[in-house]
Amino acid sequence: MKALHTFLASIGLKNCESLQQLSVKQLGQSRATSSMAYPAFVLLANAVNLTRLEMDCAISWGEGDRIGRAFWREAHHWIESIGRHKGRFDAALDIVTLTTKTVSLWLERPGKTKEALLEGIVVDFKAELRGLLKY
Repeated sequence: MKALHTFLASIGLKNCESLQQLSVKQLGQSRATSSMAYPAFVLLANAVNLTRLEMDCAISWGEGDRIGRAFWREAHHWIESIGRHKGRFDAALDIVTLTTKTVSLWLERPGKTKEALLEGIVVDFKAELRGLLKY
């Protein structure tokens, strides 16, 4: 996330509006690097024309609801900004995609592929975020 924060800070708020697709490769695995996720998403709140935000990384250890809460903690400013811009409180959920890298190693089950596990995680992830959005 340090790279995303540096990129967004260097292109400026006005140019953030023209971003259409982003892929996050690492959210932060230590206290030092995870502290950059929140300010990066604050800057990303100006990227209201994003059509895809691919989370190609581990977000949190746990099932989809726990991953959703962890993502909410870091990205709620961006999620709410997209909702205001698009006129639908959960519009950001159409933009965020998770990849098989989101599936933790300890969640893997014999006989189930990461793709099959990911389907269930995505459903729980989006349900948790919708619940948090309805405060």
